[in-house]
Amino acid sequence: MFTYKEKIKSYSKHMTILNLIKTWLFCCGHYVVTITAKPLIYVHKVFCIVFAGVVAETIFVKGNVSFFILGIEYILSVTLSLMFGHEYLSRFYRAIKINDVMMGIKKESIFDDVIRIILFIFLTVRISLTCLEIYFQSGFEYQMSCVCITVVSSNMICMIISIILYTCYVRMRLLRRRFEEITIPVNIINEVGAMCKVREVRRCLQHYHNLLDIMKDIDREFKYLVNIFKPSRFL
Repeated sequence: MFTYKEKIKSYSKHMTILNLIKTWLFCCGHYVVTITAKPLIYVHKVFCIVFAGVVAETIFVKGNVSFFILGIEYILSVTLSLMFGHEYLSRFYRAIKINDVMMGIKKESIFDDVIRIILFIFLTVRISLTCLEIYFQSGFEYQMSCVCITVVSSNMICMIISIILYTCYVRMRLLRRRFEEITIPVNIINEVGAMCKVREVRRCLQHYHNLLDIMKDIDREFKYLVNIFKPSRFL
């Protein structure tokens, strides 16, 4: 018999944050790099274009300003996925893991097993409540299913931005603590001890520059993502 902790660990191995995000995006009609065969890639991209066009057209027919903004945001986010395939997420994830090893962070992710389960449940409940609210306000319509897709897509964009920023924040906070722990007395007596402190400062600065390089690597995609997300915040 498996214990509760063993079950959580078994499920969480296949339920990483990256896989959860890609699964939700795929369900929303975004292009996600999952295959390498060019014919299948073209078929997948054509499907995403057609799917996004049908959803957007249905949203625009509603004639509501809020729905119109959601539709524009959805089209732009799908276009962004067609351009980059959300590959920047994989690059960011791999670079952070390498940097964590260099920084001496034992955990591979800022989220442990239990937090990943809680995050998955929270996202599912939030999206379900949103869809139910739309259903009870307008009754079941084909258009409402399209609205739900755009809402889920918008929530996923928000989640991606939050994870990227929070990941960097956690590591910046760790570096700040390490800098605060480095103290060099005014009257330097032990030269060897002082040099150890200097090397630690240089090491922390190197980790800081590595984080900046990681963000610089995804800077273009991240800027597009933030600019796409901005208009719907005024709804």
